[in-house]
Amino acid sequence: YWEWRCNAWRLTAEEERRMFGENSDTRTGQVLDGLSNTIAFGETTLDNANGKCPAWAYRGWVQVGVDPAQGINIWESFWTNPPTTWGKPVLAGQVGSWSWAGSHHPTGCFFTFGDGSVRFLSEDTGIVVLEHYAKMADSEVVAQY
Repeated sequence: YWEWRCNAWRLTAEEERRMFGENSDTRTGQVLDGLSNTIAFGETTLDNANGKCPAWAYRGWVQVGVDPAQGINIWESFWTNPPTTWGKPVLAGQVGSWSWAGSHHPTGCFFTFGDGSVRFLSEDTGIVVLEHYAKMADSEVVAQY
């Protein structure tokens, strides 16, 4: 258990890895999908439903940065603030859990890609597209930009 929790990035299949996963040691040569097609880190809100925001990009234990895999500006999660169970209202501007992407911009948030470019991605961007942007070596290049 602790081996997995402390070394999640190293134990994750290469095609599933993010650039700055927990305890990562990413080198640019490992970003096989191309630096302009891979998210390095992303924006999130200061407050979230179960704590405060993480740094946008970290690589230490339980420092997973921001991963867009849940979507963008998702204000509700079933384990932190289900309105019918706990009675806690869903608050726009407060993402449902730490490490989720979000912002106070009404329609999306910013991400920095491996090449240093910064792009605003819409909250309507599909999960499949966000997953491919997040993975650094899944051999799926997103043709959105």
